[in-house]
Amino acid sequence: MFLLVSQQVAQRAARRQAEDQSKRELQKWHREVRRQAYVDFIVAGEKFRHMILPLARALHDSAQRALTTEEETRLRDLLATLTERYDDLYEKSQVVCLEGPATIGRVAKDFTLGAARFRAAATQKAEAGTSAGHLPEEETGWQASGQKMNEALEAFIELAQGETTVA
Repeated sequence: MFLLVSQQVAQRAARRQAEDQSKRELQKWHREVRRQAYVDFIVAGEKFRHMILPLARALHDSAQRALTTEEETRLRDLLATLTERYDDLYEKSQVVCLEGPATIGRVAKDFTLGAARFRAAATQKAEAGTSAGHLPEEETGWQASGQKMNEALEAFIELAQGETTVA
């Protein structure tokens, strides 16, 4: 009888140990999936932000003078690249929102919203600059959306570091 009870206790202990190991492996896997989603979002965000300077230069020129055909083509190409990068960023943002937690998802959405505003402001500024010259009120939207993007991405990185750190 004692032998039977000992075997049952040992089996339960082994089963519990296997379940605990399985939970740890699942948590590790999920942390890795989250980490990759966060990294993909950060990379997409940085690629989007890297468009700011080339666009600022091209848009400044368009506000100051009539652009050459080559410069107009370059500006259109920059805006097309900005849209492509925004689309990629938006997709990565959705994955982050799904992976969670909600606080990180909100910050990812904030960055993506700032990127959408920046893209709209850049497009408006390009249209205004190539047709009628620089409009000062657009400059404020352009700068504000860029600043909000920077703040949101930095907040995202900080939160993501805390979330992916192994305790």
